[in-house]
Amino acid sequence: PDEAKNIVTVGSTKLQASDGSQYLAINDLSVNTAHGPALDGRTIPHMVAPGCYVDSTIPASAHGTLCGTSMAAPQASGAIALFVQRYQSLSGGADPSPALVKAAFLPVAHDLAGHLDADGNRLGHPFDSKQGWGRMDAAGVVDPQTPVVYLDQPVVLDDTGEEWTQTMEVADPSYPVRLMLVWTDAPGHGLGGTTPAWNNNLDLLVEADGNTYYGNSFGPDGWSRAGGSAD
Repeated sequence: PDEAKNIVTVGSTKLQASDGSQYLAINDLSVNTAHGPALDGRTIPHMVAPGCYVDSTIPASAHGTLCGTSMAAPQASGAIALFVQRYQSLSGGADPSPALVKAAFLPVAHDLAGHLDADGNRLGHPFDSKQGWGRMDAAGVVDPQTPVVYLDQPVVLDDTGEEWTQTMEVADPSYPVRLMLVWTDAPGHGLGGTTPAWNNNLDLLVEADGNTYYGNSFGPDGWSRAGGSAD
């Protein structure tokens, strides 16, 4: 199920030792975290969250410390529940689409470049098949400190070659701007394996100050670079 195309796949970072002592390297991936890419080439996980070790319930009405992505995924689920509640309070009770939930979390995740992956190697900048877009920042989604604009399915693109354009003005150019395009893809062939699961291919293109930026085209510093091409 972690390779399903419309879900949020979560990897695991360190939190504390099995004896409960705090790790200093909380931005390192845990040694047993899952990684991608998916068999058909899609980049997963989408993000990582604290998962090793986490206090949890165990059989016989007891508690213990457990480690792995099975502990990280509930962290993400809880954060997503809080975001849904916040979104409902802002939208008159409307639920965010699954795609919007993903789009809210990924651009504010923490870049783990320089920290260690599960094999002890240095991570680069997101996104990649080990950290995804980075370590989940629940506070950055539930209590953002900079302006956030959510555009949840304002149009339906149902034919090849269609486009949708949105004009925006940055409130404070001294802050970085993060834009995320996510869609819920239609059911695929169900064959699995290396056959691509995607039905649709949407591209994000941003024009600013005479420059053109394509989605997922990043420079060595982890920021978008002008030029390039759609992925």
